[in-house]
Amino acid sequence: NEHYLRAESADEFVTQIRWLESNPALRRRLGQAGRALVEREYDWSVVGRQLDAAYAEAAARTRPAW
Repeated sequence: NEHYLRAESADEFVTQIRWLESNPALRRRLGQAGRALVEREYDWSVVGRQLDAAYAEAAARTRPAW
């Protein structure tokens, strides 16, 4: 996977960790991809815009029709 290694069991988890221990290029690639994902999707400026939009939408629904 691009951002993480998946494991469905404890044994698979151990296998993935050992694979990471022996593969510095994979560690670096996963780390860079994971950081890029977090900066793109979860940065405070991104979350703030989403929250502002949600508040504006909620406020528009609850305004009294004068």
